[in-house]
Formats: sequence, C-alpha cells, structure tokens
Amino acid sequence: LTACQCLAFVFEDSIGDGEHEGRGYVLYLDGEEVVNRHESSVGRERDNFGSGCPTTSAVTIEINFDDFPQETGWSIIDSSGIPVIEVFAHTYTQEYDRMVYTFQLVEGEVFQFSMKDDNDNGICCAFGEGNYGIYLGDKVDKDKQLVAGNGRFKSQITQPFLNSEKGLNN
Repeated sequence: LTACQCLAFVFEDSIGDGEHEGRGYVLYLDGEEVVNRHESSVGRERDNFGSGCPTTSAVTIEINFDDFPQETGWSIIDSSGIPVIEVFAHTYTQEYDRMVYTFQLVEGEVFQFSMKDDNDNGICCAFGEGNYGIYLGDKVDKDKQLVAGNGRFKSQITQPFLNSEKGLNN
C-alpha cells in the first residue's frame, strides 16, 4: 500500500443474510487492523481503507417493514453508480420488523437510496404501515433526517441524499 492510496474491501454474501450470531470478519494489512466487522447484517458492504481515503461520517438507516418484508430489498449507491451497501429481497422474514443500521459513508457526497418491492406494492399501505428514514449520525434522530419515506411506491423508489449537515430536511 503506497502513501495516499485508498483501497476497498467488498464483503458479499451470496445468500444475502449477512453474518450473524457474533460472527464477522477482520482484515489486516501488514499486521495492522484496517477493517473490523463484528457482525455484518447485510448482503453487500464496502469498506475503504488507506491514508488516501476521503473523510467519512456515520449515517443511520431505519426501516419499518410491512406484512411481507421478504419482498423488500434496498441499496445505497455512491456518486460513481457503485453500490456501497446492498440488501437483497428475501433477507428479511419477520413481518412488521424494525431494522436499524449504521454505516460510514463519504462525507459531502451525494448518494442514492433505492428500495425495491418484488410484489409492486411498496411497504405501505395495503399490507401494513411500513416506512423508512436516513439520518445523519449514529442513531435515529428526527432532527438529523436526510431522507424520509412513507413506503408508498410500486416496484421501486430512489431518493438522492447529501451526506452532510447541508442535506438535512429542515
């Protein structure tokens, strides 16, 4: 690894259910820990490491599912069109479940949040009151909301958001 170089490590779970029950992974470079995921809970994650990487900040995603969470998949795509995080349909099984994830994303970058529903009825309202939100920081905080979604869409909804204080829905 040369000075000012940024590398990416991509973890992809072909089943899409992530690592659970305390399992995860650690990546070392020349004996130094550069990536540590104690428990991965999505189908695809990308971690950048190296001295040339841009500054990141925490973003938290909250999803409240409807009666049929197995129909739902979602992703966050960076400004280059590359999925940073991707969760495939059939990952979730518990109806009305609430999932909260926190990730580090490049600060000041515009991302696309995309949610798909395999049955073309979104996550609200015919079969439950599902919704979602994206928040700046490491917790669900309505004062730091970047994206709010009522779950009303057919097969897919895509919403851009800026990972910055400037992107807040005030």
